[in-house]
Formats: sequence, structure tokens, C-alpha cells
Amino acid sequence: MYDEQVKLYGYSQTAIEKTIYICSKENVLKDYLEERKKEVHDIMFTLFDPDEVMERHIEYEKLTISLIMWRKFTGDTP
Repeated sequence: MYDEQVKLYGYSQTAIEKTIYICSKENVLKDYLEERKKEVHDIMFTLFDPDEVMERHIEYEKLTISLIMWRKFTGDTP
């Protein structure tokens, strides 16, 4: 199901939401999904959105470099 949604929507939040909706509608783990929809969404998003993971990693690296440069410039130490 997820692969079909990825083909339609790419690795996106929409693909995840549609997959969860279809699973619930077709009684695939319906009770589990209804009780833990947000948790399942967050896990799927983390696992299946490589662009988002890469963006967050790049942002983290930029912030780390900025902090190192600021500390060198100001002489501040942790």
C-alpha cells in the first residue's frame, strides 16, 4: 500500500497519511492505527522520508559549525 502511495505522492507526508487512511479503511491494523495514529505517522515519516532526514542532518551540521565558529570568535567555552 505504501509503495503505491509513494508512486503517487513521492516520499511525503501525504503518502503516509493516505497509507494510514487506506489501512484503516480496509481494516488492516485498524484498531492499532486508531489508537496510535500519530505515533505510526511519526515513525513512518522518520523511516521513509529520506529528504527530510537529510535536511535535518544538514541543518544540524550548519548549527554545529556556527556554534564552533561563534565560540572561536568570542572565546566562549562550554
